[in-house]
Amino acid sequence: MIVLQIGVADAMGEPFDIVIKGGKVVDGTGAPWYFADVGIDDGKIVRIGNIPADDAKELIDADGMIVSPGFIDMMGQT
Repeated sequence: MIVLQIGVADAMGEPFDIVIKGGKVVDGTGAPWYFADVGIDDGKIVRIGNIPADDAKELIDADGMIVSPGFIDMMGQT
């Protein structure tokens, strides 16, 4: 299992704005999915890994769901 840690909550130990907990992370690169939590601050993903529920201002339970970035079809005609 690959877990990527991009960063942490700020140095003051402030909780993340949102934590998406327990989802299957699919990153769109073709790599296998993996279970992880996603920490979001100021609208940006700042951590992917095991994040305690207490580290969230808002907690989203993603058990049984897929967590992925927005996929954009650059060739799509809308």
